[in-house]
Amino acid sequence: MVKKGRKPDGTIQYWYVYASKYSEAKKKEKLHFLRYYIPRILYGILPVPIAYQKIYLPIYNSFDQLIEEWENLAAHRVRESSYQYYDTIIEQHIRPFCGSCKISALNKEEILLYQQYLTDKNLSTSYIHTIFIVWNSLLELAKEQQYLSEYPIVSHLPDKSSKEIHPFTMDEWEKLTNYLLHQNTNFSFGLLLGMYIGLRVGEICGLTWNDFDDNGNITIHRTVYRTKNKYHIDDPMQPKTILKIGSPKTSSFCRTIPIPHFLLSYIPQYRLSSDYYILTGTTVCMEPISVQRAFQKILSNCHIP
Repeated sequence: MVKKGRKPDGTIQYWYVYASKYSEAKKKEKLHFLRYYIPRILYGILPVPIAYQKIYLPIYNSFDQLIEEWENLAAHRVRESSYQYYDTIIEQHIRPFCGSCKISALNKEEILLYQQYLTDKNLSTSYIHTIFIVWNSLLELAKEQQYLSEYPIVSHLPDKSSKEIHPFTMDEWEKLTNYLLHQNTNFSFGLLLGMYIGLRVGEICGLTWNDFDDNGNITIHRTVYRTKNKYHIDDPMQPKTILKIGSPKTSSFCRTIPIPHFLLSYIPQYRLSSDYYILTGTTVCMEPISVQRAFQKILSNCHIP
């Protein structure tokens, strides 16, 4: 006997399933649910009975629906640039493979097929690990929303191949330092500052003279990055991406750093108004990709590989 709903007078209405064995009765109960409730729920005539929500509701939820729900939550939890990065991963590597798939059909075999699908795309192992971080986050949300009773997470991912790093030799470092000092420009001074105190490209781009104090320190609390323009979707005349100035990704990236003594003597030579950016010497910041290209050209001029 299972609750079917309520009669017009408010009393509970039951329906009955008969069989010679309990297991057979449960099968008939499920079959009745599929035949009676599914069409009516799909057309919005009936809600899913509470007793069946945890068991049968997942059959209506596709990965597309889960992705939309996840992105709505992520938009309020992470920085915009991080959100755009995750969105790119989803649109390029997750939705094409399983967007229309039912969440309830997911199993370890499907995930292994997905892992092979990524491997065949010749992606780096590090990037595959990043994709699976987003993937597992999606499945955690599916479990929270009871779309899955448990989520099959693959723990045996390809080993990350450590990227070989070639730091500057002492001769190269000295050659680069002398070259930038002789350039005698705001841009070269900004690069030197970033080299000697260890700044990211976006942080160098975001430095203004207001970030210097009278004690020979500089405070990092700003970064420049390019991100997708959300208005481009509705208005194709808008640029696809825009340059933004914001705070670093985490609070730990905001820091105060002492400036090397030999660079302090150059500050009066280049200092401008407090709201001027160091690299450009104007109130307009420089784009990170432009800095990277200019730096590569400098390395070429110095014959540094």
